[in-house]
Amino acid sequence: MPLKPYQILQNDPDLMRGYMDRVPHSRALHMQVWEVGYGTATVMLPYAPHLAADATGRVHDGAITSLFDSLFGIAVYVALDEPLMYSTLDLRVEVAEPAPAGKDLYARGECYRVTREVAYTRAIAYWEHPDRPFASANGTFFFTRQRQPMHPLEGYGP
Repeated sequence: MPLKPYQILQNDPDLMRGYMDRVPHSRALHMQVWEVGYGTATVMLPYAPHLAADATGRVHDGAITSLFDSLFGIAVYVALDEPLMYSTLDLRVEVAEPAPAGKDLYARGECYRVTREVAYTRAIAYWEHPDRPFASANGTFFFTRQRQPMHPLEGYGP
């Protein structure tokens, strides 16, 4: 029986750690996959001064939106029985308080429903503990019905 996408990432820690490096935007922000399960994932965005929104050093909301979008991409991938190509259809982010300067940020989320054409996701973001999130997000992803390579890194650049 072939491995499911989440099992591929779980069984190869180096692959899981390197997954974000293969996506140019995520690589530019130095995001890291922290953990995966069936339909779930946690991603870390390390603090960097160039992510600052202003002189206080708080993280720009655009970086937080990118964190959620990247997280959801993985959560959808690990919720599928067979890899398919998909694109972000809708992404809504609500920031309850600014992300502070100097703190690594984490987003934990899930793909809670997959239909024939759309996957539905939800997540929270936090810096110290998931019981105190500073932002939340919901997203939908549209399947193009093209097969994606089973290995999560096939077809990506160096």
